[in-house]
Amino acid sequence: MTGAYNVAMQENKTKKRQAVDQSVEWSHSMMKYLNDQLQKINEPHHSAPGGPTSGFLTVQSVQPAYKVDQDLAQKQWQFGCKLARHLCDEGLLDRHEFLTWIIDSLEKLKQPDDTVIKMILTQVLEYLDETTMSVLLSRKLAHYSCKKIATLCSESELSVPRTDSPMLAANGQGMTSANNGQILPPQPNPLNAVFQQYINCPQHRGIILGLSAIIQYITLLCPTALVWNNLGEGRSTHIMCASPLDLLPCPPSALPMPDNPQRSQIRAQLRTAENQIRVRGRGAEMKWSSDKCQQSTRGHTIAKVLDVLDTLDRHNFHKVQTDSSLDTLYDQIFTANLHKDGNETFGSLEPIINLLIDWAVSTQRSGNYRAVVVAKLMEKLQNELRSEKYGESDMLTDKDSVASDTLVPMETPVFQNILFQFLDERASCLDENPNEENKQGFANLIMLFCELIRHDVFSHDSYMCTLISRGDLSSSPDLMSSMAESIDISSVKSQNESIRNEPQEDIKIDFDIHMDSDFGSLFGPVVKEDQKTSPEQPGKIKST
Repeated sequence: MTGAYNVAMQENKTKKRQAVDQSVEWSHSMMKYLNDQLQKINEPHHSAPGGPTSGFLTVQSVQPAYKVDQDLAQKQWQFGCKLARHLCDEGLLDRHEFLTWIIDSLEKLKQPDDTVIKMILTQVLEYLDETTMSVLLSRKLAHYSCKKIATLCSESELSVPRTDSPMLAANGQGMTSANNGQILPPQPNPLNAVFQQYINCPQHRGIILGLSAIIQYITLLCPTALVWNNLGEGRSTHIMCASPLDLLPCPPSALPMPDNPQRSQIRAQLRTAENQIRVRGRGAEMKWSSDKCQQSTRGHTIAKVLDVLDTLDRHNFHKVQTDSSLDTLYDQIFTANLHKDGNETFGSLEPIINLLIDWAVSTQRSGNYRAVVVAKLMEKLQNELRSEKYGESDMLTDKDSVASDTLVPMETPVFQNILFQFLDERASCLDENPNEENKQGFANLIMLFCELIRHDVFSHDSYMCTLISRGDLSSSPDLMSSMAESIDISSVKSQNESIRNEPQEDIKIDFDIHMDSDFGSLFGPVVKEDQKTSPEQPGKIKST
């Protein structure tokens, strides 16, 4: 209400009414209100002379002098949390800002505040579905949860030190089973006795089960947040350095769970997700390519293809400028990537051409301009290759034809075989019951090859001749025979007799109407007899 009042006062003061995002104001007001209640609840833990002290499974109660204020603050906290939940469901709250505040509030708490931790953990579990939609928020939450569980288990002297690489386990031995792509079998957990003591403790049961549920939920629904990486620049305390799971004394599948008949199945799914996280972390450490692979021809090709894909994704196709045109894009893709090593061959072009085709038809990218961009790039490359191969003298100009300004190629398009192989092996087909993705992929395919044919990069005649020569069309049913079987001869005869009896003027008028309605949209407006200009005499035709 305070946020709504502030927005109203701001609109009244300004002469021109401005559109203000009220959800931001309401979010900040709600977070400030909940933070004030949290401070009131947390105040006795720090300011009371005989405040609570907690150790391993021990905690003292709060002093009675603060009980009245705490009860009121807890009621207001519960009311504010319910109101915030309703605002989030109605889209009236900035969800990302609110979730960030909840996680930050959890990280700023000190260890003795177990009562306050349980209150915030309840809200974290309430918004866990929304939290897993963000990799960064999931990683921050997983980092805190793993660190908190490691702190709780520190007195058991079974804590596993943080590893620097997913290639090595905490004991220094290599993960051979993960290298072979196999799921690691369940290992006996030495912390079962410690976890059982925490579960039997009324004060810590909710904490240990809540933290375990958070880690297991993120492992299943957002495993990317747990993948090992080295973005922290060597700072071991940074959340982006290594993996949050390195802080755990045991894998997520070995953490405690509440009683559930499907607990064994959930643990099996967790072990599968753990193996995938190890494989991805190992690939991230090796930069998805070993040094031996990077020095090979295949590794060089992969790096070149990735550079071209990054160039396509970063290019601005919505605005033509000096530094963002098709010419600059062509130079970045072909000139910069192919001519820099000085040994350009047609074989080195094939991966780039295949990438351009996949980029144009993929449903993981957007933009109808992709087909035109790829067609123009391939056309320019084709002209450049032909000019280098034949020279300007072999690219003859047909001065006797009407289109005298076009170059007539002497052979089939340069990339005909690559495009034919794509259609033969990787092109998407329209299913009997297509979904939206299948329809979009097939539409992208049709659009691309229409542009390729228009720019003389793909020959449809050559494609059909190849299919006929291979015998691919011999097994197709005869279209004319199927049409002849479906035609009723008697109906055709009666229609012909009726046409003979009709006046010729009506037939001509009806034919004109059909021509205007059927072909006008395809070939433009039909030219009437009185609009036609008389053709020039043969003597007046100019030779070009």
